[in-house]
Amino acid sequence: MFKAVFLFLVIFSNSIYGQSGEAQFNEMVDDLLDHSVKEIFPNDVNFSEDIILLDTREKEEFDVSHLKNAEWVGYNTFRRNALEGIPKNKKIVVYCSVGYRSEKIAERLIKMGYQNVSNLYGGIFFMGKCRETSIQQYQNPNK
Repeated sequence: MFKAVFLFLVIFSNSIYGQSGEAQFNEMVDDLLDHSVKEIFPNDVNFSEDIILLDTREKEEFDVSHLKNAEWVGYNTFRRNALEGIPKNKKIVVYCSVGYRSEKIAERLIKMGYQNVSNLYGGIFFMGKCRETSIQQYQNPNK
């Protein structure tokens, strides 16, 4: 939880003070992650490829925005049943806000026998910066 709050403060302060946002973001992500699983960068995700996208954020976060065709699996309440029917050799990309939670879920998936798992470097925040059109946001039908 502390890391998530720290991350928010770093990103928020960067946007206010106009510091070199991407360089600092990358440095922060590099420090945050253990780099224990294969990482994939946003521009390397091929959405036309047959991949499984797993969102490891909390349900409330997923409901606000998520990558197109992503399946919510959560983090604190990881939903193993969402993996039913996914072949162990299927290409899986996991993501969260910046990559920390998804890295931990990716480690679990690998221990469960999944062989082609990648963590989205920088998470949905970095994906949004690199490829805005890939994110689906909640649309309030009453507006």
